[in-house]
Amino acid sequence: IGFPNKEVELALLSYVIPKYVSKKYSDDLGYAIEKIRDALISENTEKLMSILTSLVADIPTILQKDESENYFETIVHVMLRLTGYEVISEWQNPIGRSDVVIKTSHSVYIFELKMDNGQTDINALYEEAFKQIEDKQYAVRFEATGLPIHKVAIVFSSEGKGIVGYMKKDELLHVLTT
Repeated sequence: IGFPNKEVELALLSYVIPKYVSKKYSDDLGYAIEKIRDALISENTEKLMSILTSLVADIPTILQKDESENYFETIVHVMLRLTGYEVISEWQNPIGRSDVVIKTSHSVYIFELKMDNGQTDINALYEEAFKQIEDKQYAVRFEATGLPIHKVAIVFSSEGKGIVGYMKKDELLHVLTT
């Protein structure tokens, strides 16, 4: 997902989106894009994931047909892109493609998404996601920036239950009960 040119990107991000996405227009449930921005700026991964989990849970089931990793990748990409930060999905390097990366002036987040496909051992899925991030060297391109790099595994339900759980590298953040 990209823009046809820099002028369109600048106009959309500087003038159009701010008219519709601001603190004064946030909904009653507190899902404002500004709250996602605040979580990114403060590097509060738990708050960020709490908001993303709520947003995914708010999608009507009628729209959740044929869910796949790509379906959820698109949703996460669009939600993060509305913050105005640089978001790239399927960012390719010589040995792999990261699912979703968001880069701010404060930090970098690398999200690896997994479907549970009925698997009950969620920790194995986290391990698989982090192993992929390491083996495919998704973080290497950002190491020279000196920015903190946050690696986050998100597991989605293959039964239409949204986000099953998520983990930041070496830190369990939240596991939802199913």
